Amino acid sequence: MNEEEEEFDKRILLIVLVLYFPVAFFDSIDYYVNGTSLGYRLFGNGLFNPVWGFWGGLAGTIVVIALVYYFIRKKIFFSWVKSWFKGKSNTRQSKITGLNVFISYASEDLKLFRIPEIADYLENQPEIKKVYYWDRDNDSSQTIVEYMEESILKSDIILIISSQHSLASAPVKKETEFAVVKDKIIIPIFEDIKNVREFITTNRGVKFDNNHFNEFLIKLKSIIKRG
Repeated sequence: MNEEEEEFDKRILLIVLVLYFPVAFFDSIDYYVNGTSLGYRLFGNGLFNPVWGFWGGLAGTIVVIALVYYFIRKKIFFSWVKSWFKGKSNTRQSKITGLNVFISYASEDLKLFRIPEIADYLENQPEIKKVYYWDRDNDSSQTIVEYMEESILKSDIILIISSQHSLASAPVKKETEFAVVKDKIIIPIFEDIKNVREFITTNRGVKFDNNHFNEFLIKLKSIIKRG
């Protein structure tokens, strides 16, 4: 069965379900309230005698059951429902997956803030697609400015390692300012809040704790997920 035939079958099934079951439901209510169904009264008082109302309803029921059985046997109905729910699930999932993260830091803080470990941890999370940081990604094909601009533009989250070294770093200052201009989500990481640049102090940040590094990583992931 090709895609056009399958799509046609889906539409036929939808039409049958939409038209038949509401009528059957209200007919059942009518029978309960009035003692006779709407179909019985229409056919019984018209050109046909009451028996046609009964056999007509029975024939309609058989046709619907046959159609439903056909679609179930062909697995069209179940695959349709499954694909619909899968599509909904993928839509929800896509909202929290595929994030790119850029880490801005002074070179002196690479080991002090355990940046390679932060990157490895984040890249192992289903929400994170890629983590950019200069010391790993630098292959001499780009200047630091080119790398910074390209990576920040690709990223959804910008982690700013805020320390005395980063305050004195011109590249970190440029990266922070560029991220602000491009309206990126900025998350400062600091040991001392005084080292966070003033124009991003209102951003939600994470206090770095080398003694409780795993707890720090969990908090960082949680904030990134919130965006």
